[in-house]
Amino acid sequence: MKFDRDLWRRARPLFDELVELDSAARKSRLGQVGAEDPVLREAAEQLLAADAGSEDGLREHSVGSATSPPTIDTNSRDPLGVVGKTVSHFAVRAFLAAGGMGVVYTAVDLQLGRVVALKFPLPHQQVDGSVKERFINEARSAGALDHPNLCTIYEIAESEHGLFLVMPLYPGETLKDRIAREGTLPVDDALAIVQQIATGLASAHAAGIVHRDLKPGNVMLLPDGTVKVLDFGLAKIRDVSLTRSRMALGTIGYVSPEQIRGVGVDERTDLWSIGVMLYEMLVGTLPFRAEHEIAVVHGILHNELARPSEMNRRVSRQLDDLILGLLQKDSDDRYPSARVLLADIAFLRNGAAPVHRLPFWGRSARRRQVRAVARLSWRQALIVSAVLVAVAGGAVWQRGMGITNGPPVPIAVLPFMALGDSADSYPLAVGMSDAIATDLARLGGAASPSYATTSIYRTTSKSVTQIATEQRVRAVLRGSLANADGRVLVSAELLDGVSGKRLWERSYDLPLAALAELERDMLRDIASTLDLRLTGAERDSIGRPATISARAYEIYLRARGVELTEQSRDPTQPMATESLRRAQSLYSQARDLDPTFALAHAHLALIQARAFRHDSTLARREQVLAETQAALRLQPGLPEAHAALGSYLELNGDLRGAIGEFGLAARAFPHSADLRITLSRALWQDGRVEEAAKECEVALQAEPDHTRALFLAAMISTDLRRPAAAVRALDRVMALGPGSPPLKLLKGQAYLYWTGRADTLAELMRTVPTEWDPNGQATYARFTALWVQRRYADALVLLDQSRSVLNLVGFVYEPTVLMRAQVLEALGERTAARESYAKARSVLQDSLTAHPRYVSLQVTLALALAGLGEKAEAAREARRATDLAALANDEVYAASVMIVAIEVLARVGEIDDALDFVERLLSMHVGRDGTVPYLRVWPGFDALRRDPRFEKLLVRFAADSARYEPTSAPLP
Repeated sequence: MKFDRDLWRRARPLFDELVELDSAARKSRLGQVGAEDPVLREAAEQLLAADAGSEDGLREHSVGSATSPPTIDTNSRDPLGVVGKTVSHFAVRAFLAAGGMGVVYTAVDLQLGRVVALKFPLPHQQVDGSVKERFINEARSAGALDHPNLCTIYEIAESEHGLFLVMPLYPGETLKDRIAREGTLPVDDALAIVQQIATGLASAHAAGIVHRDLKPGNVMLLPDGTVKVLDFGLAKIRDVSLTRSRMALGTIGYVSPEQIRGVGVDERTDLWSIGVMLYEMLVGTLPFRAEHEIAVVHGILHNELARPSEMNRRVSRQLDDLILGLLQKDSDDRYPSARVLLADIAFLRNGAAPVHRLPFWGRSARRRQVRAVARLSWRQALIVSAVLVAVAGGAVWQRGMGITNGPPVPIAVLPFMALGDSADSYPLAVGMSDAIATDLARLGGAASPSYATTSIYRTTSKSVTQIATEQRVRAVLRGSLANADGRVLVSAELLDGVSGKRLWERSYDLPLAALAELERDMLRDIASTLDLRLTGAERDSIGRPATISARAYEIYLRARGVELTEQSRDPTQPMATESLRRAQSLYSQARDLDPTFALAHAHLALIQARAFRHDSTLARREQVLAETQAALRLQPGLPEAHAALGSYLELNGDLRGAIGEFGLAARAFPHSADLRITLSRALWQDGRVEEAAKECEVALQAEPDHTRALFLAAMISTDLRRPAAAVRALDRVMALGPGSPPLKLLKGQAYLYWTGRADTLAELMRTVPTEWDPNGQATYARFTALWVQRRYADALVLLDQSRSVLNLVGFVYEPTVLMRAQVLEALGERTAARESYAKARSVLQDSLTAHPRYVSLQVTLALALAGLGEKAEAAREARRATDLAALANDEVYAASVMIVAIEVLARVGEIDDALDFVERLLSMHVGRDGTVPYLRVWPGFDALRRDPRFEKLLVRFAADSARYEPTSAPLP
């Protein structure tokens, strides 16, 4: 029978029901099912047959060999007889170990002078071509990866002693050795180890590589706390397997059900093995164990798993669920990826609840309850069901009454005032207040606006109650800092947001070296004063310094202060180059003073990614990666480190991968508006506009006055054809900071899409300096206002004065000479217009030759061809561009191309097709210029206005245009 996932999902619960019945009842039930769904009955019968014959079927799998292969004497000091010899350019020093996949020696690389490990196949395997292929596969698998938690393969070589791999020689012990020595590990130690394993595997999985042989013997624990995953000998690269289809590879206690069954293997196979290792670390034994391998395999396939908490009281129920989420027999029911697992591990270690939920049938206790209810009479079942519902309802009632943790307490930390030598104190003051706000926001019971929002109160005369009302916070922390003669003087007070009364006040006179401890003291005092409920992990976090170097922390705070204060309140303006360099230098100093300072590594990576616009070299990207890897190695769950990895992936064109990392960072730090904005922006760039809007809304709920969030909301709202919302957001941005030219341009365009009037755009552009015209944006905005107002003579003067050549109009490029041709044609100067159209065609053809994938150039070329009367070619180019834009899977982009195509088709007389395109455009949920008011006034659609069907289409979609009416946003 052909595999059908939906059929399997329906058959499995039926199978679970049937296996509990006796033969007669089972036969009767199958008859009932067969009468309604013969295919489902056949599937259930196949499952029953497989279950009944599982012992025989298992014997087909290679889980051990009746004939043992030749062995070597592992007690020998030199099993292969190579100690003291030179193999290739390696001087072999000593024998290390031997196992099923080979023999390992220590050696010295005579060329590079470094100590390495050499891995040889076993002697009897040297003649086996498949083993050689396996070794080469391992080298290719590991060699394709570059991650601090994965073993590196230096090279693969051959000599008279056969094939061998050259690898780093890591100090430390294997996880297998530690389990053997300690029995069970502390819960946090086990989670920390799994966190690093999953971090490395996430990188391997992203490269299409599945390990398939994870076990404690393949996990190395280094003295500095780093975890390394070894031995990719069984790795599968992009679904190309070197193993036989019926062979279950890997050590039997750690193999997944799908490996035993010989079905498809993917990254969830590695997650099963992680679950087994985590179980073993916490319980001290394998989850499925028996005297014979065949019984172990049967347990993996069929036995329900006892919860680890039943054997180890230190294991919480939430950790139970995480482990069970890894050890689901159907891979579809497991954690979907290592990245999702990493988020839940971070939540657990911080005392929060995991996000991933087990499927109903995966929760053993509930499954048994349901089966028990199924065997009761209908009256008994009704009573039991009512009890179960009451219990569940009680849990909901408890949550509603606030018995469990409630919503976080919002606290605004205002930028500390810098006293004394402000040039020296100011960055430190800003950095200190930002550190307090950030660390408060990391707590599950608190939330704190970022510096991007609170910076508007640096020099404010507003009262505490006004600030609290504006920021919707319960309390306000404000203070001052002076730095002189190696000491720091800090005063701080916590004020009630409703009454303005002082809740807490402290003054400090400490050496600079005590800054970190000072911050932790303040956090503890604030938490105590506001009665914040801290988890054990949060208390430990507050008590644990971020760095072992007081000087490194001071410089880190200065770096944060420089980075934050030099950011413009205008979200359209990038950070100044000099400020970027200064912040980067300070982060580098902090990192050098303490190489284990994860936050310094992460922020250095982030600032280097921001500097990429000045230095887009490969070296710059590799610097970002190196710092990111260091941060992840030191603190795998650090949100800033995952944000840095997302930035690196984005720089390398992997936007989907970047979104995954940004999402992981945002989930690990849910109270950070900045991370939500970063995720929203990436989703928007990927064309996932609705998702971007939701993430941006979350950010604005946390920080309503965050200018970057407001600006992004305006851009997204425009794409979603919500120009009124875009105008409101832009008005708020301009009220909070300077009204820069880009903001004015966007606001004027939004008004045009909203109202169909260009007067606001024209008025706003009159206030924009004439020298500001990046990519011809100002030229096109001014032209748009005059074109819609049909002031053709003024438009011609504007174009004559413009220095712009090729203008970026959203997603579309339009040359100034093409706009000139359109204006001349509107003025009736046909000869001059034709000359301009010919020049536009030449410019666009040259541009398209240089950039053949730019669909926007193609559709604009169609507009020039239409102006020249080349109707058939113009229509063909327009349709081709529209088809290609649709393939980009970006509706906003497709809509921008489509609206130009409509104008082309209308000009060449293909009215029916043009109207079809109009209907398609208006039916789309996105596309900034696809609004009814805009379509009514754009001169390029004059040919359509002569056909009554055009107006009928606009009337039909008039209900959607109601939101464009000017009902809430004031005109300037």
